[in-house]
Amino acid sequence: MRKYIIICFVILFTILYNPSFSNAHSSLQGTSPEDGETVKHPLDIITFKFSSEIKEGSKFTLTNQDGKSIEIQSIDLKDNVMLGQLSEPLPTGTYTVSYKIISQDSHVVEDDFTFSVETEESTENTDENPSTGEDQEPSEKNQPDEKAADNETPKGKVENGLSPVVIGIAAITIVCGVGVIWWLLRKKAVK
Repeated sequence: MRKYIIICFVILFTILYNPSFSNAHSSLQGTSPEDGETVKHPLDIITFKFSSEIKEGSKFTLTNQDGKSIEIQSIDLKDNVMLGQLSEPLPTGTYTVSYKIISQDSHVVEDDFTFSVETEESTENTDENPSTGEDQEPSEKNQPDEKAADNETPKGKVENGLSPVVIGIAAITIVCGVGVIWWLLRKKAVK
């Protein structure tokens, strides 16, 4: 009988100790551009990659160093990726991105990061050397590299800890387990 009690405690401890059961909130895995990055080419797309699927209603805002909002033409969500298309390429400056996403478990995660843009104002290089392929559309140059996105390091705040639901389930499970053990020991003592 003691073997079963020990096995039950080991299983319960394993379930409660494993953070993957308790942490269903999505966290930011990477962005393009990255936090603190200085972009040297025209930029009109901002990409976010999260650890799990995000829901409709997730969004972000973009402001320049003066606090002025930059227009975002569209925000597309697909699985764990949020892609923002800007109405025009960003001029030289420092920008702050503030995002607010809704995780699969409906938990809201918000954070922000900054990046800089340093582009040449003249287009003399593209006019002088059209055969090098530098006359491409800026949006073609700015398409996110899917392989690079997979290798990015985690960014932003990672939500850690137990949700109230998991804590409640764990408490009920522990109380029930103690009750069953007490009942078994009492039953054995009566015999």
